[in-house]
Amino acid sequence: MRQWPSAEFQNLFEWKMVDDVSRMLKTECDQMKLGRDEEWICEVIKESAELLPESIIEGQESEYLAEYILGLSAARNALVVASYCFRFLKGQGLVPAEKADYVDGRLEELEEILGSVTDTLRRSLASGQGQFSNN
Repeated sequence: MRQWPSAEFQNLFEWKMVDDVSRMLKTECDQMKLGRDEEWICEVIKESAELLPESIIEGQESEYLAEYILGLSAARNALVVASYCFRFLKGQGLVPAEKADYVDGRLEELEEILGSVTDTLRRSLASGQGQFSNN
């Protein structure tokens, strides 16, 4: 694998948005009044909220660009899982449609941004531009 110093790609997206989405997911779960049979769904959402920044950070700390791409992919997967959970809760009538749609919109927006970053990194990796400055 090609090594890379990583810092150049740390600012390809707004970290505040990642933190805001992660915090939003946790807050939404804390505000939900789910029964015992559904409370596991909040645990899945909270786990996704934790994995979102952790996966990106883990990838950024790697010396390999490919592992950063994997970290971003794991973060995107966490967004997909959280989105599925909110769609399920909406479908079951356990979360108001407006709230579920708002959350899903935020998740989709961040997923698109991370997808764009992933595509940029893949192109760089494929073109052989694997060395990046640590500025």
